Amino acid sequence: MSVYRVAVCEDDDEVRKLICGLCGKIYSGWGVDADIDAFDSAGDAVGEDYDLYLLDIQMPGESGISLARWLYGSGVRDRVIFIRYLLSVS
Repeated sequence: MSVYRVAVCEDDDEVRKLICGLCGKIYSGWGVDADIDAFDSAGDAVGEDYDLYLLDIQMPGESGISLARWLYGSGVRDRVIFIRYLLSVS
């Protein structure tokens, strides 16, 4: 059985860890072996081949939008999900 590869691109450390943890629980619950790689910049994921890309829309430097454009140009269109995590301030 092959391993499902996921790239999580999020510049906020806490949010990135949260998303990776949630993905791990979801795939584990489904009985799917997953390799989840975390990046604080979308540019770091360029050149790798993943089954799913979870991309923060706005990040310093390379954004999720620019990585998606590169992926779309490379023919990858069905494996990109944009994430936007808003922290509530109390």
